[in-house]
Amino acid sequence: MLNINHIETGNYVNGTGKRLVIWFQGCHFHCKNCGNPDTWSFVEKNLYSVQDLFNIIINESLLDGITFSGGEPFLQAKELAELAKEIKTHTNLTIQSFTGFELDEITESSQKELLQYIDTLIYGRFDSTKPQNNQKIWHNPNGNDNWQFNNSDIEIDLDINGYASLSGFPNSDFIKMIKDIQNERI
Repeated sequence: MLNINHIETGNYVNGTGKRLVIWFQGCHFHCKNCGNPDTWSFVEKNLYSVQDLFNIIINESLLDGITFSGGEPFLQAKELAELAKEIKTHTNLTIQSFTGFELDEITESSQKELLQYIDTLIYGRFDSTKPQNNQKIWHNPNGNDNWQFNNSDIEIDLDINGYASLSGFPNSDFIKMIKDIQNERI
């Protein structure tokens, strides 16, 4: 079972085109100014089997690809590699992933297997004080995608009650402005 924080369909800032983004639960890096500290805990949140996630993916229409984010996807590499293999075997979707690991830290066999299915990897510890947040881009030489990561893209989704959710890479000033606007709602 894979421990998932949440799943978002129709995301356009976490990869090329329309993405289904899976945020994994559990991360041991605890990067300063991480945008997803709610994903750090290893406590079970939402458990999905590989088949459950694959069914969600194939039932979503008009996707260009899947993005793994976190938390830390590579800490669940064994089952995630199975999911990635299913995606690559049965669809034409690209797979993009974020990880706090450096490439030379991806040493476990399940992590190496997962890496072979990923088209574009954004890797390295998050550091908001450095360009590109200190993260680097790796393109799989056998992949079919060359997303050029841009850490300034922002997507805002409003639900039917007027509540906003942010995705992408908003800075703290932008988040404060959105919260202030939301608090002023009538």
